[in-house]
Parts: sequence; C-alpha cells; structure tokens
Amino acid sequence: MIVAHYHEMLDHYGAVTGVNMARKHLGWYTKGLHGSAEFRNTVNFIDDHRAVLASLAEFYARFDPSADRRAAA
Repeated sequence: MIVAHYHEMLDHYGAVTGVNMARKHLGWYTKGLHGSAEFRNTVNFIDDHRAVLASLAEFYARFDPSADRRAAA
C-alpha cells in the first residue's frame, strides 16, 4: 500500500515534486514505529526517488520476520 501510494505520487507530480510531497506521507506511515524518527530524518534529505524507495524497503524489512529467514537461506 505504501509503495503503491508513493508510485502514484511520483506519477502524478513527477519525480522531483513527488518525492517532496511524499515525505510527509512517509512520515505519517512510519510514525510510532521503532526507528521512525531516524528514518524520517534520513529520508527527508534524499532527493533521488529510487533511493527513497530503497530506504523505505530497508526500514520496513526490520519488521518482516520472513526477511531473516530469506537472508539466512
């Protein structure tokens, strides 16, 4: 859902404005989760839309218990 919303914002606003507009939404999606303040402080300074997506995936990977099993395989 988050990634789809992010892509929709990029499609609608374009890469530069879309990244800027998406930042507040990413903050809302992560608010209250462990490490969210650090994530927001980092992602708010990333201009490349692909790097933001990679940071988002990295942030949420820590909450996916199957990610540990895939890494160990």
